Amino acid sequence: MEASRIFAGIEGGATQSRLLFIDETGKRYGEWSQSGLNCCLDGFDVIADRIAKWIQMAKKEVGIVGPLAAVGMGLSGAEDEENNQRLIGFLKDQHGDIAVEFSLSSDAVVAVAASFQNGGTVMVAGTGSACRLLKADGNVYGVGGWGHEIGDGGSAFWIARRLIRYIFDEEDGLYPSPYPISKTKRLFLEFFGLCNKAGILEVLYTNFDKSRIASFAAHVAKEASDDPLIRQVFRDAGEQLGLHVRAISRNFDEEMFDDAPLLLIGSVWQSWELLKDGFIHGLKSNGSQIGRVTLYNLLETPALGAALLAAKKLGKKITCEQRTAVFEEMSDENDILPGQKWIMCNICCRSASISSSRVKFYLTKCGHIFCSKCLISIGSSRDGARVCLYCKEKITICKISRDMPEAVQTYFRCPRELLTESMVEIMQVIKFQTMHAAYLVKRFNIMQNNYEKLRRFCCEILHKKTVLERQLMGKVKLPQHNNISVNDMSTPILRSTTSAKNLHSMRNVGTSKTSVTSESISKSGTESSVIENSTCSLNESVVVDMAEISVKNSVVPRTSHANQSTW
Repeated sequence: MEASRIFAGIEGGATQSRLLFIDETGKRYGEWSQSGLNCCLDGFDVIADRIAKWIQMAKKEVGIVGPLAAVGMGLSGAEDEENNQRLIGFLKDQHGDIAVEFSLSSDAVVAVAASFQNGGTVMVAGTGSACRLLKADGNVYGVGGWGHEIGDGGSAFWIARRLIRYIFDEEDGLYPSPYPISKTKRLFLEFFGLCNKAGILEVLYTNFDKSRIASFAAHVAKEASDDPLIRQVFRDAGEQLGLHVRAISRNFDEEMFDDAPLLLIGSVWQSWELLKDGFIHGLKSNGSQIGRVTLYNLLETPALGAALLAAKKLGKKITCEQRTAVFEEMSDENDILPGQKWIMCNICCRSASISSSRVKFYLTKCGHIFCSKCLISIGSSRDGARVCLYCKEKITICKISRDMPEAVQTYFRCPRELLTESMVEIMQVIKFQTMHAAYLVKRFNIMQNNYEKLRRFCCEILHKKTVLERQLMGKVKLPQHNNISVNDMSTPILRSTTSAKNLHSMRNVGTSKTSVTSESISKSGTESSVIENSTCSLNESVVVDMAEISVKNSVVPRTSHANQSTW
């Protein structure tokens, strides 16, 4: 086997590494694995020695003699080009016998090369996070990946730290949590085996283990279905990841905006349903021009991408099977213009339905539609205002999009839909007013019934009062031994100091009045009513005084039997 036609590819992950050999035809000659390779943690000399020994062992096993054509490496932490060249120089100086040429990039970049022939984007969301763009010309661009101290937004460590911080901030009274923290705190103490929250200080500082803290995110993800705080944090994480992709899109080629391939790597993506809404929001924020996005799962080993990049450095293009699995297609129906099927530029007749998402359409105040390319050619008046090519009037323009004012969107909607919505609104108004009228009638009936009950109650009270008064008057017995008429009971002579002489002088007068009154009562046949009417003005104190007077003035002579009969 000719070594000069063999290319080696190495994926150096943080926890595991892989090595493979491939020739110019795409044929593979074996794969090997060992522990992780990280330049930042182990140093250049240690990493270089391990790589050299590993390749020599694999060459011997396959039966390859002599230096390989090239060795491509994708190592964790290989982000700085200057440091990458230092490692390559060290390999050439100390281990030049293993290969003629070397190439080095990050493990994320070689993953893209292994999945897409013409470049693409990778979003890593595991313990940490990073976004990398590999273009067809070999240029690499990056966003994030600066570690948990200043970056790693949306990573598992970021999620875990955010949840823990909610617990501390809420209980310290610094910042209130948007949702209850009770369940999150229970899972927190349970996962780390703590009796109280202060125990986490040892995990965070004394015995810091980034991977252990990050694994708390996977633990709480299982309980997210019925906890709003956990769901909110995962949504925020998705938004962070979407913002990474939106930020790197400023380096996209023209065709990538229409369909951007995005490779997903990392355990956080296993919680896609929790991340999705936030991811879309971050992806489409701040005037993003990204149209269609296709998400892929990694099936190939990134070591293949490292070998392909090494061959490309020597001008060799190797064609081989690059397996990927479509995870989800995001055509983003929200970006579809209202009335897109019939919108056309009034100048070039460009149709919105077949145009690139980067071509925008604008509506003028006078009712004409122009595409963004033709809009440049519209002349300007002396004061700098745009002038319509058709009506020659000064115009203001509005971009046709989902963000248009609602009144403007109405012009692009189907009349049938507008009529249907209007009928629905009318029916809702009728339903509301009918229901409101029913409430008023019901309330009026209730009030009327209450009023009737109150009226009956008052009548009953008045009736009882009348009956009680009659009963009380029936028990009152007028004094008969002093011949005082009922009408005279209210005169000033009824005093406790009245003398017997005055009573005797008034007796004859009272007798005559009483006889007349009795005679008139017997003729009318309404004795009880007259007595009642005559005595209603007497109060109880007057009656008592009369009784006392009759007892004290015992000097009044007894009347004869004749006088008694007259009384």
